[in-house]
Amino acid sequence: MMLVEHIPYGLLNNNVTRILVKDGQVFIGHGPDMKSHDDRNGWTESETDLQTFRWIDDYMVPTLSNQSVRGFIKNNDTLLTITDNSIIFYDTSREDIYTITPGVGLINSVTEVMQDEKYGWILAATGLFMIDLQDLYIKPLPDLSGNSLSGFRNYDRLYLGGYYGIRVFSVSDSLLLTPVYEYTRHNYAVRNITGNDKRLFWSDEHAVLSSDLRISNVKRIHLPGVNTNVRINDLACNDTWLWIGTNQGLFSYCLLYTSDAADEEDSVDL
Repeated sequence: MMLVEHIPYGLLNNNVTRILVKDGQVFIGHGPDMKSHDDRNGWTESETDLQTFRWIDDYMVPTLSNQSVRGFIKNNDTLLTITDNSIIFYDTSREDIYTITPGVGLINSVTEVMQDEKYGWILAATGLFMIDLQDLYIKPLPDLSGNSLSGFRNYDRLYLGGYYGIRVFSVSDSLLLTPVYEYTRHNYAVRNITGNDKRLFWSDEHAVLSSDLRISNVKRIHLPGVNTNVRINDLACNDTWLWIGTNQGLFSYCLLYTSDAADEEDSVDL
């Protein structure tokens, strides 16, 4: 477990709100930081050098004022940065940035952003929305029961976390959502959820937990350095690393040696 330093800028903004791991890069967004007054929307780095970050563009990265980054969608050379109620398009090939605001009442108070091969998914207080990555149009999907706070897309499965625990849906080619099973034996709200081909990882107010994709064999991960004063804002992972974005900085946790080792994790009674 280590705190990832942001070189050469130092810890300009510790309030890491969202992380995306895709195409050999890690994209990081954050919310306003009253200490540094630096509200740029994110930066990126290569996975081969976890200690060296650079801004996407020193001069063109927009400021967000009092908004926070709620997620990223990466499609070829286009990066979509979703804030509380806006979508920022950044085309790296043309070095072009423009912003659209879907409007208050359409997409408002975004809590989670996901993507698969064809679509981006935006989970907001006003419902679940889909972005077609080819034509870039936004479509609302039918309301889901419960107040969802986080989500994760994996093949034909959609995992939604909230005050109820975790609900799992199958997703058809026509985007029909069918409930599959639930994990409700949870004392606190599931605020962040991510995963890879083998395991799920999620966090509540007090801990980070992991399980297989069917949410059995749930374990609590021991995270040295993350105490009760640290608020976990987001989780992201690949097969090697779990990244933990907090209000006190970005942490990385190696999964190669500890994620499946029983002596490194505490089992949770189901």
